[in-house]
Amino acid sequence: MTLSDSGYLMRRDPVIGRLGELAEPNAPDRCTYAGIAKKLALFLTSIAMGCLLCGIAKVTGSDPLDEQLHVNSVELILLAAAALIALITPWPAISIRKTTPVTGTMFCAAVGYIVMWLGATLGRQYRAAIVLSFLITILLVCTMCFLYGRGIIRADRGFRTFLMTACITLIAGSLMTFIGSLIPATRGLVSELAADPILSLGVGVVMVILGSLFLISDLDTIRQCVEGGMSKDYEWYASFGLAFSVIWLYFKVLQLVLRFMGRGSSRSGKR
Repeated sequence: MTLSDSGYLMRRDPVIGRLGELAEPNAPDRCTYAGIAKKLALFLTSIAMGCLLCGIAKVTGSDPLDEQLHVNSVELILLAAAALIALITPWPAISIRKTTPVTGTMFCAAVGYIVMWLGATLGRQYRAAIVLSFLITILLVCTMCFLYGRGIIRADRGFRTFLMTACITLIAGSLMTFIGSLIPATRGLVSELAADPILSLGVGVVMVILGSLFLISDLDTIRQCVEGGMSKDYEWYASFGLAFSVIWLYFKVLQLVLRFMGRGSSRSGKR
């Protein structure tokens, strides 16, 4: 786990977390579940458009700069732009409400381009990991929606306290690891722990579980926002927050799947 992961978990979701601060119970045009779902669909469609743009760039690009990877100059330019957009756009989407429709769409399209590029460029095994991670993420999202909808998991005070405690524990562990890597006396031990495949897989599993549980918190906050009568303008905040959570969870699942695949490949090589 990285410090950025810890920061995400501590904030839960920067977009969803702010919705409670922006409530307008007496707004004439109120936020609805249907409105949030439509805007979420638009963000997910933007991911698909990013994938399509990557496919077009591969087909229409100039001669490959790398014959082995079949990467052309157009792809690299678009990849660099997508990476920059993915790094920059979440901040205005979170902090400046009026920009969320544009910046949120740009972020989702950039993520789609990056995922498609990785799958199309880095080989069959990586493509398999991308597809498998997508299916697992969909399964996790559907499972969390079912559990929350049925009331099997409730986002009550005890649930939120558990998540916060888990976040604090992971943050403390991450900070200790970071500090230990800077101290010569403990640097070797930290490197050994980081290279331990079992520990790495364990941390990956914990991150996926926590990411899934935070979806419950997101869904509950959205419910409170709709039932609290927030202004319809904040549907963009809610939908982008949920899209952001799903994307983050997808990449955590992808990392975990790649670790499992890498571990399986190393075992096969030894045999």
